[in-house]
Amino acid sequence: IKASPTSSDRLLMMLSSFTREVTAASFLVNAIRERLVIPSRKNILLSEFSVIPNPGNLDSRLILTLSDYSNTKIFVTNLLGEIIAVKEYKLHSGYHEISLKEIFKDKPNSGIYFINVDSGKEIKTQKFVVF
Repeated sequence: IKASPTSSDRLLMMLSSFTREVTAASFLVNAIRERLVIPSRKNILLSEFSVIPNPGNLDSRLILTLSDYSNTKIFVTNLLGEIIAVKEYKLHSGYHEISLKEIFKDKPNSGIYFINVDSGKEIKTQKFVVF
């Protein structure tokens, strides 16, 4: 005849199971870390990029920070991937604010757009909603 486990026995079994799961998860995370190639910070030219306010309009500003001089191209695409605006800048290292009025030739229709910043070493994208 088997006696039913006590509450402390059940707690110990749950703790043991939890410990095995945490150990397995930790092993998996470490295995993934070993296989990832994480770029060093010195290869990252564009360290900050955002559009504020978002959602917004042509009064919104593109904020970006560069770690070095860059021939920077900003291009805007719609949801279909069509390029609707392009502007190129020669920017020194540091903080920059660019009005979206400078980038768009015409006022865009309300909708969702993607603002892409190509620094020459990397491209970063930010979704922008026009109301």
